[in-house]
Amino acid sequence: MERLRLSVHFSFYLLLVSAVVFRRGYLLAMYTLAMLLHECAHYIVATNRRYKCNNMQLSAFGAVLYGKFDQVNPTDSIAIALAGPCANVIVAVICLALWWIFPASYVFTETFFSANISMAFVNMLPCYPLDGGRVIVALWDKAGKNGYRNARKLTVAVALTLFAVFVISVAAGYNLFSMGLFSVFLFSSLIGKNNVSYKRIAPFVLNERATLGMEVRTLMFCQDVELNTVFRRMQGGFLYNVEVVDKHFNVVARLSPVQLQYAALHFPSNTTLKETLELLSVNR
Repeated sequence: MERLRLSVHFSFYLLLVSAVVFRRGYLLAMYTLAMLLHECAHYIVATNRRYKCNNMQLSAFGAVLYGKFDQVNPTDSIAIALAGPCANVIVAVICLALWWIFPASYVFTETFFSANISMAFVNMLPCYPLDGGRVIVALWDKAGKNGYRNARKLTVAVALTLFAVFVISVAAGYNLFSMGLFSVFLFSSLIGKNNVSYKRIAPFVLNERATLGMEVRTLMFCQDVELNTVFRRMQGGFLYNVEVVDKHFNVVARLSPVQLQYAALHFPSNTTLKETLELLSVNR
């Protein structure tokens, strides 16, 4: 598993000082822990599906997992996006169970429960770059449409609606400031190119180092083994051939480094080798 670097934005230190001054340190600690759990879930699923995440950054607006952009399979994108909210929901359920078993724990875990529920709900809104928006992008991409462009339009619509509600609330004397701030955040997230993504780890990727000479290794797998399992056996600095065998260990097919690279970038990581060979023959 790739090592992840944690950085703290200057705005988070300002938030920390504010929390101490206004005696909201415990509240900030619970929400920060919920954010870290959320992003760690993204990281674990992304790494298991052979994507590379460079940095996790804490800021006053939340925690963000960064990675250099590359092609991301829509199926994997959905799994990675849902991992964060699912982790928060699981933690919230654990808190509920603790309340039922140990009622006295309610006093200590109520804030943590609220933080995880809020984190899951907000991130599942269909707005890019939130997790719900990433799911929408992947679903549109799978349908052959421009997911990113459509998601941006949907995000603008949601942001305008929230800002309108904020303006109405101010006129009515309620002043839903947090809703107005959130709408501004959604607008700002659409400015420029978003690079919060995952880069596919392909230890067998062909690059200029191959011209200097690289050792070629061969791995053998049964037909029902998934690509994810194959990729986990590979190490950097080598090129790989994969021999596919039947139940009698007779070689029925061979996958070259080029074919493996194509499969890593275009097929879901849970695709079996048998399915991979069929897809490669179709796309040939």
